[in-house]
Amino acid sequence: MRWTISKTRRVYTLVNNKDYVRILAISGSLRRLSSNSALVGALAHLAPDTVEVSVYRELEELPPFNPDLDGDNAPAAVTRFRARLQACDAVLIS
Repeated sequence: MRWTISKTRRVYTLVNNKDYVRILAISGSLRRLSSNSALVGALAHLAPDTVEVSVYRELEELPPFNPDLDGDNAPAAVTRFRARLQACDAVLIS
């Protein structure tokens, strides 16, 4: 996996010798009319065919991070989130 930088558009592109790139897009805001969520939605709508954008919509289900409680018995929301992270090539947090 390597990163290349387009000097004309200053866009970072993940190159992994694959037909497409999988991005997990996360809005850091839980507000219903959040501009961050709108940006994530626009990314999903405007992404080219070679980019698969998956919008993560379960942020409010994640508990606050506590390493004392982390382990084999993590909450279901945490387990699902980790699986989504492992299934993507890149993460965008807005």
